[in-house]
Amino acid sequence: MKCDTNSGVRRHRPVVTRFNTGGHKWTITGRWVHRDRVSSATCSVSGTAGVYSIGYDLRFRG
Repeated sequence: MKCDTNSGVRRHRPVVTRFNTGGHKWTITGRWVHRDRVSSATCSVSGTAGVYSIGYDLRFRG
């Protein structure tokens, strides 16, 4: 995920919510990065979990 400089965002990170075959959900977050930088969140490579939602957290200060 990358935010451009025109958005007013100081820092951002991706947030991915996953679920397994038993219905258990968990959240994976990427590291906080400053604007114009890329942050990623890596999910399981086993293929046994699905993606419930993909989003982001934003900070406009700090």
